[in-house]
Amino acid sequence: MKITAFGRNDMEELIHLMRETVYAVCKDDYSPEELELWVPKNIDKARFLKSLRHAKVLVAREEGAIVGFADMDADGYLNRLYTRVEYQGRGIGSALLQRMEEEARKNRCGKVFLTSSITARSFYEHHGYVCLGAKEAPRRGGSVPGFRMEKKL
Repeated sequence: MKITAFGRNDMEELIHLMRETVYAVCKDDYSPEELELWVPKNIDKARFLKSLRHAKVLVAREEGAIVGFADMDADGYLNRLYTRVEYQGRGIGSALLQRMEEEARKNRCGKVFLTSSITARSFYEHHGYVCLGAKEAPRRGGSVPGFRMEKKL
C-alpha cells in the first residue's frame, strides 16, 4: 500500500468509494433514507471538491487503485475516513488515521476530533478515541445519527 496526496483526477473514484462503502458497510445501522442523506446518488461534485481543497487529503493505493482516503482540516477535524469494502480489515484505515494524527501533531492541534458513524465508533475507540456523546450530523435538510469523538495528542 502506498499513501499519497490527493490529486484532482482522484475525485470521481473517491466519490464512488465513499458511496459504495457507506451503502455496503453501514446498511445495518442506518435506514435507506439516512444513507441517501449521508451520500446522495447525485452528490454535488463541486461542493465535494471544494471541501477537499480546504483539507489535508491522503489517498491509499494498491496496484494503482484507490483503496481508501481520509481528509482533515487544519484544526484537526477529521471529516472523512473510508476504506474500500473489500479492503477493510487490512490496516488501511488504521494507516490513514495514523498519518492524519501525525499531521495534526505537526500542526500543533492538540487533538483530532470527528463525528463518527454508529458503524465506525468501535474502530475509533480501538485507536484511543473517546466518545463525547451522540451527535446528529445535519445533511441536506435532514440528519444522520453519530457520535462526537476525540483523541488528545
